[in-house]
Amino acid sequence: MFGLELDRRLRAAGRPIRSVLAHPGYSATDPNARSGEFYGPNGLGEGRGYPTIVTPVPAATDHELGRRLWELSEQLTGVSYL
Repeated sequence: MFGLELDRRLRAAGRPIRSVLAHPGYSATDPNARSGEFYGPNGLGEGRGYPTIVTPVPAATDHELGRRLWELSEQLTGVSYL
């Protein structure tokens, strides 16, 4: 969720930085990774295999939850990211 919110904020700010999300399974590096996409292995249960675009859980794509997580992270750390 944080990585998706970071992508939205980077794009809104016109920053040329990628926020690439990686699935916790094992997959080889993908040099063509695009910002805001979620990558994971294509094998059974997304446990291992070649990298492919996978779908995050619905809560991770909720823009309101992402905004709230971002703001709480800034409050708790005392750091303003963007």
